[in-house]
Amino acid sequence: MKSIHTLTIVIFISLCFATPVRAGDTGPVYYVNAKTGSDGNDGSAKAPWASLQQARRALKGPATVYVYDGDYPFFSETESPHPRGYLHFKAAPHNRPRIFGIEVAYEQPDDAYLIFEGFEIYREVHRKLVRLKYARHVQVLGSVLHGDRWSRGPHSGVVGIDIHRSSDVLFRDNRVYEVHVGVMIRHSDNATVRHNFIKVKGGSGVTYTYSSKNGLIEYNHMTGEDYTPYPEDPLAVNKPHASIIAISSSDLVVRGNFMHGFGSSSGVMMYDEVPAYNNILFESNVLYNSPNNNAFRIYKLGDNIVLRNNLLFSKIRPGACNGHTKDARYRYNIALNVHDIAKGYDGSGLFLYNNIFAGAVLMPEKTTERGNVFWSLAIDRNWKARAPSASSEVITGSYMGCGNQPQVLEDGTIFRNVRSLAFPQRTVLDISLTDQFLRKVTVDRSNLPAYFIDGIDKQGFVREPVPLKDVTYPSVGPVQRTAPMTGATSQLDKPSNGAR
Repeated sequence: MKSIHTLTIVIFISLCFATPVRAGDTGPVYYVNAKTGSDGNDGSAKAPWASLQQARRALKGPATVYVYDGDYPFFSETESPHPRGYLHFKAAPHNRPRIFGIEVAYEQPDDAYLIFEGFEIYREVHRKLVRLKYARHVQVLGSVLHGDRWSRGPHSGVVGIDIHRSSDVLFRDNRVYEVHVGVMIRHSDNATVRHNFIKVKGGSGVTYTYSSKNGLIEYNHMTGEDYTPYPEDPLAVNKPHASIIAISSSDLVVRGNFMHGFGSSSGVMMYDEVPAYNNILFESNVLYNSPNNNAFRIYKLGDNIVLRNNLLFSKIRPGACNGHTKDARYRYNIALNVHDIAKGYDGSGLFLYNNIFAGAVLMPEKTTERGNVFWSLAIDRNWKARAPSASSEVITGSYMGCGNQPQVLEDGTIFRNVRSLAFPQRTVLDISLTDQFLRKVTVDRSNLPAYFIDGIDKQGFVREPVPLKDVTYPSVGPVQRTAPMTGATSQLDKPSNGAR
């Protein structure tokens, strides 16, 4: 079986460098203005074109085309013009041009080399705001994507971007709303979903499915919106059922995402649709307040499934004990549930490091774990009072009943700023840790991620990630201390604790 070090090398090199991340080569500059331009012009600042299509016909790239305010028709391309570099359609400064949908759909894999930046992408009637098929090298950046409504009928939810049989696609810095699914990745390689604010109704933030490879989902804020259900709204999806991130393929990194307030199937779910899951890294994520009983659910566990420095919390489990269930082990719903192990595997392919599991964890006996905080723990369905590793802690190891249940998640023992765990109006939870807890907890520093999450800004986007080098007192979970505690020495300067 591959080691965690092998996993790190394979995933980080293949995912962090294979996908294009820059805006493309600048090249010469041209202009498009729907209000004053003409497609008979030369595309200069004084004589702009009127349409994006004319710029595409005239330019092989690399080139930048500044686009001014106005309404632009549906952009459709069914055959690659075989560009020499990126054609970068970019909103002119202080402009937000509106385009009525984008479709780059070829009959076979081919290079598109297209960038759309700074647009409002809006569609009526159709289900997909942006559709890519067999397209290579496409980027959608800094845009606002939304439909006139989130669903066209009981089986027709609206999708922000559909990446189908495509490769080297970057979807970054976008705001997506009034959709059923934010991002759909199918049969695609090297697709990156980075630093977006995605709000959905009744569906998934991101789906990663059907033989996709080398996917990267990082630093996104994903939450849900209220909606009128079917049949009260006859155009609503009739059976909304989805996870915040729905996974049906291997070779994936999910990093630094802030996810809450939806997920009727699970928070994150690796569906029972593949023979075995391999090479998935889930790190520095915040996941809470998912309607389902499971925050993270795994079917067909294979090899190299790594969870490190996450917070996983579904919600309080209601019951007759002052609003809670009587069984303290289930005071909160299931944080991690390994349903089954793939045929031919033995359960040793799961690695857990430095996580906060605010709920029950159900895991195989051969799981490798260190530095975790478990609300409660069952190994092969048998409850445990202690974790396998001496560096981990189990908060609740028995039934306890009413009146005796620990309150450490709710009374300020662990989290510095206590908020209602009922999460009214999809509250953004502050999960910074108390000094008391930081001094107590043990961390597996050999498996700390390179970056950590730093909350949400006023616009609803995840802030810039915090590098490990700026952390003064490394801890469990995705949020780290960057200022010293009174009378404390940085754990980075301390010798590592051994783990049994």
